Amino acid sequence: MTVTKERLNQYKYLQKELEIAEDERAIFIQQEMTDIKNYIFKIPNGEIRLLFQYRYMQGLTWKQVSKKMYGFVAVDAPRKKVERYLKMEAC
Repeated sequence: MTVTKERLNQYKYLQKELEIAEDERAIFIQQEMTDIKNYIFKIPNGEIRLLFQYRYMQGLTWKQVSKKMYGFVAVDAPRKKVERYLKMEAC
């Protein structure tokens, strides 16, 4: 399964849409969310997996992710780790 940054960014939106969706659309949304969750939960590196969970599943900003992960604000560090991982996966 290919998960792109765009699909990851849709996760929080899909959660909200699922609340009002009906039948076929709800099934599609649930499948999309499941695909994204499965992708994230299969990331072997625990630190990278947490970065993905905080950013995409919980919808935290990069600043909030950094504070939660490292105890200080270093916005570029978590963002770059995620971007490197996505590039590596695309190869």
